[in-house]
Formats: sequence, structure tokens, C-alpha cells
Amino acid sequence: MSSASSRPEATTLAPGSGLAGWRLLLDPATPPAASLPDLRGFAQRLAQLVGPAQAAAALAPARAAWGLELLPPEQVAQARLLAKRARHHQLAALRLLAADNIEGVVLKGFDFAHRLYDDPLDRIGEDLDLLLRPADWPAALALLQRAGWRVGQSRLPAWGSITRASAAPLLSPDGATQLDLHRAADEWPLERALPTAALFASAETFACEGLLLRAPRPADSLLLLVSNLGKDKFGPFAVRKLIDAARLLQRHAPDPAALTARARASQLGRPLDTLCGLLRRLGRPLPGWPEAPAGPTFERLLADLRELRFTAPGGLALLRREFALAADWRVALGRNAHRLRGLLRPGPRR
Repeated sequence: MSSASSRPEATTLAPGSGLAGWRLLLDPATPPAASLPDLRGFAQRLAQLVGPAQAAAALAPARAAWGLELLPPEQVAQARLLAKRARHHQLAALRLLAADNIEGVVLKGFDFAHRLYDDPLDRIGEDLDLLLRPADWPAALALLQRAGWRVGQSRLPAWGSITRASAAPLLSPDGATQLDLHRAADEWPLERALPTAALFASAETFACEGLLLRAPRPADSLLLLVSNLGKDKFGPFAVRKLIDAARLLQRHAPDPAALTARARASQLGRPLDTLCGLLRRLGRPLPGWPEAPAGPTFERLLADLRELRFTAPGGLALLRREFALAADWRVALGRNAHRLRGLLRPGPRR
């Protein structure tokens, strides 16, 4: 699949090659600051995290500017073949729903693949996130299940999950592709800024393989990315989302003041500050956007992402990251209280 392995093998990057690789991603006009073998090591580590197809697409401007061949073409071609299969299943589900006049809003990966990348196969992952109106849920589930989609298990135990915005995933008939049906675009507090009804009302339309699909406005998609990064506490999947955020900022340039005000009003200011700080320190100039949070917790996260380390901290270190960088203190308290309730009274897997 074009998505990353959940547990890639970690290797050590050569000193300085992590920052040099990120600068190739975020500012490809800058001359390479590391040797070709070291940059290839960075590219391979990146491919392990985000998939070879997205890694190759992210590095394509640097390849064009400096003639760098950093990933084996056959590795990228294989990833694109698997992405093509996933996209086929995703489009089949969307066609099925459209034929029954069930309208949804595509979120995150599928949206970005078609509106931020020149070829959607560069970004398609193994799952499709689809926001539905509450009234359409029963008909959508029945329709998909009649077509062979089946309910899978949540990827997290019930006691450890804060997931309330989506249901247990549906798996395609061959089990290779996942469809996540959403009640809300993401977990609380995104609903404060993007209620489902408002998101439907403001969603944009785009054409895709004979379908007219809907997706959030670019500024709303950036808020969704901020929410998702905060919820995941800037874990290993942050690399993929940082690349998406940089591309969205480059192509659509949302107004910094307006989006920052929305984020702060909806208790998403802290993860927005962290996102902007990381992009800036990794090599992407962001005039007008918030500055990086100060302190050792941010510096440790920056070092991990710069070197593309795969393991997130555990225990108290992860809790410090959540409160310092990933969530407003009220949101962090609420999420951990929800986890604690689940630990004391485990519920069924959804």
C-alpha cells in the first residue's frame, strides 16, 4: 500500500542529513546540503513512514532542480499499483452511495490526493474518510454491507480510544481497503470550529472519475490537519501530515490571522503553533503564522521529526507532549478523563 508501515525498521541517519532532507522537501530551490548517499538514506526512511509514492512526489521538485534520483523507480511503481487498487475500491463505494443520492464530504487523504497532488496515486492511502449527515448513516451502512463491505474491528482497544467522531471501519470485500464513516470531521474540539452541518454547507465540489465529490475548503482542511496532529500528539504519522500541510499552505495560502483566530477560539491554538513551529524550523518560511512554542518538549519533538525517528515517547513524556504541544489543557484533561473512564469500565470494540 502507498501508506506507511505501522512499525518500520529504524536506522540511524547520517549527522545533518535529516535537516538537509527536510530542506529538500520544504525548500527545494536551496542546494542540497548532504551527500547523495546520505540523502538517499533520508529518502528511504521517509518512504518507510509515508510510503514510497508520497515520498517520491514530495521529493520530485528537488529531483527536477538538482537531478537527484533518491528512490528506486520500481519501489515507487509498486506502491502506485497498490494505491490504484485502493482507489478503485474507494471510488466504487462513493459511486454506490451517489447512485442512492447519499451525499458525503471526503476528508484528509482522499481529498488531499485529488486536490493537492498532481497524480492522486501519489497520496492515496488504504483508507477513505467520509463525513455523512447523521440521517444518512442507516441507509449508507445497509447499502455498503449489501455490496460486500463488512464491519471491521477498531484498531485501538475500547479503553484506550477517544474516538467518537467515526464508527468502526468498514472493510472492502477483499479486505484490502478501509472506509471510515464519520459523524464529525474529527474529535472534539474541532466540532467547535467545524460543525458537521456547517462543513456540509461550505464544502467545495470537485470532479473525479465521472463523480462530483465534495471536500472541505482549504482553510477548513488545514484546521482538520491541526486537529488530527494534536489528537495523535504529533506521533509517527505527523510526517505525512506535515508534508500535506506544507503543500496546502503553498497551493492555497489561507489567511494566517483569520485561521489563527479560528484555531484559538476553538481550543486548537496549541497544535497550530506546534505545526507552524515545526515547519519553520525544518525549513519552510511561514511569515505571519504563529511562532514555535518554547521549551525542551518542543525541541525533543523537533529532533525526533528532523531525524525521522519512529518511536513516540511513553508515559509521562507523552503526557507532557500532549499538554505542552498537542492540546489546550482543557482538551487534554477531557481526553484523558475519557480514557480513564474507559479503563475503569471497558466498553465493546466499535
